[in-house]
Amino acid sequence: MSEWNKVRLEQWGVAVMGILAYVLALYAEGVYRLVKDASAFGGAGIFVVFMVGMFAKFGSATSAVVSLAVGASVWLVARCGFDFEFSYLLGW
Repeated sequence: MSEWNKVRLEQWGVAVMGILAYVLALYAEGVYRLVKDASAFGGAGIFVVFMVGMFAKFGSATSAVVSLAVGASVWLVARCGFDFEFSYLLGW
């Protein structure tokens, strides 16, 4: 990928994440809920990636990214789809 394409991809990523953050803040129930969701989304899947990375002899960067994506997706479905109070536990 050329440097120009990398910069354009990063610019689009920043714009999309900014819009997502704005929408989340717009419909938030309060600061407490925003902080709780931010920590849950950031932590979803990281525990599994960390444990496998520390103690297993298998795995690659692809498996780490897939694990993070699955954890974040499970959290998102449990939080937004089912309004499960402890959705961050399912992401682990």
